Amino acid sequence: MPPLSASSGTPFVVQPALTAVALRRRNPVYMLIADNVMPRLAALGTKRFRWLEYAPGENMTVPDTRVGRKGSPARVEMTAVEHFDECLDYGIEDSIPLDDVAQAAASLAGGGFAIDPEVRAVEALTDLMDLDREVRVAAVACNPASYLPANVLTLAGNQQFSDFADSNPIDTILGLMDQMLFQPTSITMGQAVWTVLRQHPKVVMGVLGNAGYSGVVSRQQVADLLEVKSINVGAAWANSARPGQPVTRQRVWGKSLSMHFVDPTVTADTGVTWGFTQQYANNGAVKYASTRIEPLGLRGATVIRVGETVKELVCAPDCGALILNAVA
Repeated sequence: MPPLSASSGTPFVVQPALTAVALRRRNPVYMLIADNVMPRLAALGTKRFRWLEYAPGENMTVPDTRVGRKGSPARVEMTAVEHFDECLDYGIEDSIPLDDVAQAAASLAGGGFAIDPEVRAVEALTDLMDLDREVRVAAVACNPASYLPANVLTLAGNQQFSDFADSNPIDTILGLMDQMLFQPTSITMGQAVWTVLRQHPKVVMGVLGNAGYSGVVSRQQVADLLEVKSINVGAAWANSARPGQPVTRQRVWGKSLSMHFVDPTVTADTGVTWGFTQQYANNGAVKYASTRIEPLGLRGATVIRVGETVKELVCAPDCGALILNAVA
């Protein structure tokens, strides 16, 4: 382990090899969709940044453009509200006894098998960090306050997609699409909603052209049917119980369905998109792993910290729509 750097200004020393593990880590069990729903913008070298909020309808109000022979063109003024914000720090850590590290190295040196305990810790911590971000983004995407009131629809009874006889998901979704400023580029839903939607007779009939009594459809088929670029399905579970209590599993994305116009080319002060994630780069990396030695146990321990600094923002509520209680 490299010695602590007195000039770093922090007892934690960023480790490039472990940082590389954190950057490339992807959870193998389920796909997390937060980066699809609120894409990450290019990282900044400072935590503070500004973003511009454009007035709804400003670029849709058509002026009188006719110009008289000696007249002047009508003058318009494009306005925006400037906001200043700051990326927030998120991080967790774990301690690895130095004896565990030494025993693993000795096993490998002797031709045995051993898992690098530091790498394993970084992988596990990164998975938890990614799940935490998934929970944060899902909370924003499933919150009615992230949309115009006219773009939020709450279903009940036979309106819910789980009522195969009376509900019509296609009509419901298309009708809400027409409320948005721009047609959505993606539709996002939890696994519980997707399981029902892909089996709904009217959806199966619309995609497969059959009677709709049997069959399931794929995400790409539904995307083509509704003319959106992608369908995002959040399959992640999270434990909602307090530490020490029995595990209570809940789907992170619940029973909501949301639609968003997302432009991956925007910046914080140019372009229009429903939401984005601004990142701060620390030592050139947006995610990083650092270590320090603490006097734990008989021989000490390496404390491994994994973190990132980001801010998730909704900047154009009229570019999204939300269906609450899509299924029973």
